[in-house]
Amino acid sequence: MKAFDNFIITNVIANTVVLALAGAVEETTEIKILNDLFTLIFLIEMIMKLIAFTPRGYVRDNMNNFDGIIVIISVIDYGVSAAVDLKALRGFRVIRTLRVLRVTKLLRSLAFMQVIISVISGCFVDFLDILLLMVLFIFIFTLLAT
Repeated sequence: MKAFDNFIITNVIANTVVLALAGAVEETTEIKILNDLFTLIFLIEMIMKLIAFTPRGYVRDNMNNFDGIIVIISVIDYGVSAAVDLKALRGFRVIRTLRVLRVTKLLRSLAFMQVIISVISGCFVDFLDILLLMVLFIFIFTLLAT
């Protein structure tokens, strides 16, 4: 199980690098093949987890739900880009960048990041109060300026 998790984490990191390269340079055939390979790897991971945990057990974990949605979107993106190569539908490929969010899976495995995330989430309510106060000030100053 640990080897499988390490394999998936390595693929998540490699996928993030490939997506960064695809955004920095013109998409080449190699980058497209790597993107398709990562989509296949993550699809196989999802299928294996569905078989191992059963669908009911799979959806109990929010991270599995998150990964499953990203995999389904990637498969839809793959299907659309394979079926139609119109420039008008290339904007749909932007959805592929959601795969970068799989890096959050790494945060879950690091103990010190769990502490940081819990502290940030504990302060989030206080930040919402400050945000509301700032919006109120902006609204009042906007009314005074007109």
